Amino acid sequence: MVRAVRPAVVRLSEPVTAVSNLMVDRDVEITTRVTGVIESLEADRGDFVRKGQPLAILDQSEFRLDQQAAEETFRLREAELARYRELSQQKLASQAEVDQRKAAYELARVELEKAKLVMKRSVIRAPYDGVIADRFVRVGQKVLLNENTPLFKITALEPLITRAYFPEQALGKIHVGQKVLVTAAEFPDATATGRVSFISPIMEAGSASFQVMVTVARDSGRVFRPGMGVKLTFETDGRLALPASCLVESNAGRGSVFEVSDERLKLRQIEFVPGPNHSIEVRAGISESSWIVDRPSPDLRNGTRVQVNR
Repeated sequence: MVRAVRPAVVRLSEPVTAVSNLMVDRDVEITTRVTGVIESLEADRGDFVRKGQPLAILDQSEFRLDQQAAEETFRLREAELARYRELSQQKLASQAEVDQRKAAYELARVELEKAKLVMKRSVIRAPYDGVIADRFVRVGQKVLLNENTPLFKITALEPLITRAYFPEQALGKIHVGQKVLVTAAEFPDATATGRVSFISPIMEAGSASFQVMVTVARDSGRVFRPGMGVKLTFETDGRLALPASCLVESNAGRGSVFEVSDERLKLRQIEFVPGPNHSIEVRAGISESSWIVDRPSPDLRNGTRVQVNR
């Protein structure tokens, strides 16, 4: 039976921590893009909605008539242009007259597109996936384009982000892409992994601190939500440490160890530097989940089946 040990993770510095609150990038109030009267509500407070889903519909009676009129005018201008082009080919109309009809046709086409756009905008839709945080409008209410009156407030539930501030001394300990453990302040069992997505290039003059943004993955229990208090633990760089007695052979920072996998030995090549107290710091070749034979006997060979005392 051989004795196997796992590499110890030696942190080069203590983890950096902070407290903050979760938030989202997208949290907006929806306003109307045309003047009209609310005919129906298609969503209410607390509803989860998808991008493009109708939230409210304005009375479309007048808009529909405007579109029909624009369509009829367009057809007339299109036919008139075609007739004058034919007359021009027969030398019965001048190019100036054709150009005049073409301009009228283009104007009618634009007016028709505008009428269609008004019809489209008379259905107020969700700009992204999210939840209706509030509703401010009611059926029968007239909403005006130039007043920018909010109709709904929509909050996206992800991606979640959080912001923290650190003193100047922490500049060398935090970097973009760094892994962050995120824990709910009031629900310690709710955890998720985050990544540093932004570090401010400037220092806040008053506090001599800099801003760090962390993008947070959804927790498995879906406990996390915007506004919730969380604790952030920024993982610091570390090294894997092994007893030097694990080495089978070594030469100038390179060596080999026996890893136990499926009860068989595998000879692994590693890179290392000497560590304190008869240890080595492993730079490459194994992971922290590996089991490594300590004090291997000379008769051990690659592929040998072994029993392990862990």
